[in-house]
Amino acid sequence: MLGVRLDELVKRDRQRKRQQITAAITAVIAVLAISLYAYSTAIQRQYQQQQAEQLAGFVLDLGARLENRIDVNSQIAINTEGLNYLQQMDQQDLSIEAQARIAEAHRQLGVVRQAQQLSAIEDFKYSLQVYSELTATDPESFLFEKGQAAFYVGADYFYRGELEQAAQYFSTYVDISQQLMHGAPANSLYQAELLNALSTLLALELERNAISPKANELTGRIKRLIDDIEPKSQTIETLLALANANEWLGESYELNGNQESYFGATYQSVLFFERALDMDPSNLEVTEKVLNSEFKLGLIIEDIDVKRQYLAKAHKRVVSLRAIANANEYWREYEEKLAAELAML
Repeated sequence: MLGVRLDELVKRDRQRKRQQITAAITAVIAVLAISLYAYSTAIQRQYQQQQAEQLAGFVLDLGARLENRIDVNSQIAINTEGLNYLQQMDQQDLSIEAQARIAEAHRQLGVVRQAQQLSAIEDFKYSLQVYSELTATDPESFLFEKGQAAFYVGADYFYRGELEQAAQYFSTYVDISQQLMHGAPANSLYQAELLNALSTLLALELERNAISPKANELTGRIKRLIDDIEPKSQTIETLLALANANEWLGESYELNGNQESYFGATYQSVLFFERALDMDPSNLEVTEKVLNSEFKLGLIIEDIDVKRQYLAKAHKRVVSLRAIANANEYWREYEEKLAAELAML
């Protein structure tokens, strides 16, 4: 189920963006390699270490900034170069910041490998290992990142169908998110993270057994957390987490045959996605989420006039996205599907 819902299908479209400036990246890496060699032969050790870290960090930043503008192979090359520079240094001499960069770079590289359907588990596990070590000495600075790293390991296992292993890491993600929110209950980022963590664990349990006591217990926890957070939701991150959580509540209700609650949760997810888009109208990712949620609601609603209203809204959004995507095939098919649904009303 995770990654199969309608709102996740748009990820296929993002592959279209990565076809530019490969030659320029290769040139940048070559210059950086020469610069690093010069530092290693001409500068005192402490200064050399600091400068080398900065240069390697620049390579990793470059990969992040160009994520949507270059092909996947080039992005892997950029990230790998940055990691190579850092890992060739004496690890005991690396600053805490450089160690964190290594962890983040492995996570980033894992995401890129995963997009190519390559094995990413070792990158994600290495990222988790480094953040775990950093958290042991400075939990205030790195506990959140450790939770993120645990999610990525769990998600990789989930996508491969290894649910028991995924459950272990998703549970760690939930535990860390609870710790963070317990320490700062008014922090909107931590509120959103706990909702996302519980929703992720619910997705896993629904995949295992839709009517299990664990799934029912998670459904209740998420509902109570939504009721607690909703009146205070003021950030786009919280609104998106609320929308996502309601979608998973809807999945749970539908699988358990509770159609009224399924519709109610789906409707709430649309409202939260639309509120998030109101806060950032130019955000294309949020626009896609709104589009998918409106389409889903339009398909399940029974009132013909309201059905037409939501399908028309979704159709208008997909026409806009198709224009931005320059006649991309995925959005063309999406528009045709919506037009067909409207034509049947």
